Amino acid sequence: MVDLETFRAETRAWLKANCPAEVRGPPAGDEERIWGGRDAVFKTPAHKAWMEAMGAGVLK
Repeated sequence: MVDLETFRAETRAWLKANCPAEVRGPPAGDEERIWGGRDAVFKTPAHKAWMEAMGAGVLK
């Protein structure tokens, strides 16, 4: 098993590489949250890219 500091460093690096700057931090309100599965509505292309990156299973 990977030690905690290694895991944290790898996670930070993945987030920096995959999370667009405009979607970092807490959502400003419900309009920035992603609701729905197949019919999800994204506020910006960056929001869609972030959801796709998280769903890609890179951290598995």
